[in-house]
Amino acid sequence: MSVSSWEPDPTGRHQYRWFDGEEWTDQVADHGIQAVDPVSKYESSLPRDAHLSPPPPQTGEADDHAASRSEEAVAVAVRLPSLASPLRRLGARIIDSIIVVFPAILVAYAIPVDSDSDAGSFVYLFVAGGLAALMGILYEVTMIATRGQTLGKMAAHIMVIRSDSGLQPGWGKSLGRWALPYGMGIIPLFGWLMALVCYLSLTWGHNHQGWHDKAARTFVIKKP
Repeated sequence: MSVSSWEPDPTGRHQYRWFDGEEWTDQVADHGIQAVDPVSKYESSLPRDAHLSPPPPQTGEADDHAASRSEEAVAVAVRLPSLASPLRRLGARIIDSIIVVFPAILVAYAIPVDSDSDAGSFVYLFVAGGLAALMGILYEVTMIATRGQTLGKMAAHIMVIRSDSGLQPGWGKSLGRWALPYGMGIIPLFGWLMALVCYLSLTWGHNHQGWHDKAARTFVIKKP
């Protein structure tokens, strides 16, 4: 009987697949992220040194289906307890909000405007909102894109990963993930409530994904 081990995936769909000593199993791994991808009877009985050509690139609905399967595979690998709990995420968000919002408020207050007039109030809100946006991009977007963590997430021992590969989000996903709740928050009157619901949606969202996570296709997990 052969020794069981991780071997190059003979189907060509993943980097590695678990060989149990007799046949190929459904357990696969890509970039250190384990997942599940069932094999057919034919594939399970392939020789240990077999290697099929990877499937051709897909387009349209087939491509969307493949992306969805990839995300589901990563979701299997990061199910609880690996996914960050809502409480950990709340703690990280509070820390990050203090880091971003308070300096913006202090700077805005230092700007000489007549806060008693409508024009002065508008200038104050515009400056505070602009500073919060600048701080958010320089702080949250940059740190999530390059490290997968902000200071708040470091303190909570959690991190953001791409749902399709388990890697760091990168600039595009990090910006989109931040921009959705921020864009909601600057809508007059009820914007703050919409932003709050966006963050709270992770408590009922699939795999603890808030609206901003789903839009950017990211997961928040406990840092190994």
